[in-house]
Amino acid sequence: MVEERLRPDTDDDAELLFHWHRYQVAAALAAGRSVLDVGCGDGYGAHHLAQVAQDVVAVDVDPAVVDRAAARYAAPGLAFRAASATALPFSAGAFDVVVAFEVVEHLDRSAQPLLLAECARVLKPDGVLLLSTPDRTRTRDFGQPNPHHLHELTAAELAESLAAQFAHVRLWRQELAAGSLLWEPEAAPHEGTLWAVAMAGDTFSPAPPGCDTHLTLVAAAGQQEAAVAAVRLDGFLTERSRRLLTRLWERVGTLGESLEGERRALAAATEEIGRLTAQSDAGREEREALWRENYLLAQRVLTVDQLEEERERLRTQLEELRTEQRRLLAQAERLTVIEASRGWKLVNSYWRLLDRSAWLKRLRHPFRSPPDEPPRP
Repeated sequence: MVEERLRPDTDDDAELLFHWHRYQVAAALAAGRSVLDVGCGDGYGAHHLAQVAQDVVAVDVDPAVVDRAAARYAAPGLAFRAASATALPFSAGAFDVVVAFEVVEHLDRSAQPLLLAECARVLKPDGVLLLSTPDRTRTRDFGQPNPHHLHELTAAELAESLAAQFAHVRLWRQELAAGSLLWEPEAAPHEGTLWAVAMAGDTFSPAPPGCDTHLTLVAAAGQQEAAVAAVRLDGFLTERSRRLLTRLWERVGTLGESLEGERRALAAATEEIGRLTAQSDAGREEREALWRENYLLAQRVLTVDQLEEERERLRTQLEELRTEQRRLLAQAERLTVIEASRGWKLVNSYWRLLDRSAWLKRLRHPFRSPPDEPPRP
């Protein structure tokens, strides 16, 4: 998260380049003039302007911040005051230059016109407002919105808001490109200030100054055309010790080491996945073999159950046959007793006599067999 009250001792070199660049170009405009710095924060920018300006008044809404700035940056011609940006405690036409860097986005939409109206009121007729604010078309791509920004503006919205208070408005773009780049897209570059190249495929070639993207909008606004037209903001600010690039290279090196570690971890994970896949394949084959064995075993169990049922049926049938055998044996025993009896022998002899005697067959006898029955033995 960007520090909302930036200090020169911050580790955020990129933000320092953005802010210092704006104060550098503001110093060129403020030389020998009366300046108001609205939303001064830490106060380092107002202190820088005080080195060249006739006098500088720096205001911030937080009294504690103002007290710390006054104690840290005491200098001739520099004064710090606690005041609201929407109700500036100064008379009309009191300043030649008003600076309001990264302030307007901290106000809600209804309060932003009050800030611009106050800036216009305290400016002299030929005075100039320098204002910067992040472009919403860029910051909305950052994901998490800045909780300190109540309403960010687009270039069109900023131009429209400024035009409601000032007769003349110009807009610049600011972007970080291993330094801080400030340019006005609609104007031709001033000779010797900005150059650019662009890559097409694998080849660099000259290109119009600027970048394909920008983070910050920087505006110059005033009531007199000549005063606004005289403003020169285009330029490139770099940090001489190359601390930003050094830190970026260190970070790239760290990221490279981290990436190499991740690659090794990925290779190990890939190898482990291969091992687990092979193990899973072997396990699947083993499971399939077990499934087949279980199926065959289930089939055997089913066959055994069927055989048990068949054996039980046969056992029942055998028992029935044995019962029938005992019954027949008992009947045979009775027949044997009958055949061995004297009565059966007499009856049997009688029947044989009848079968052999034709004249007896004509006799009606209650014991005679029908004519169509075979002879008895």
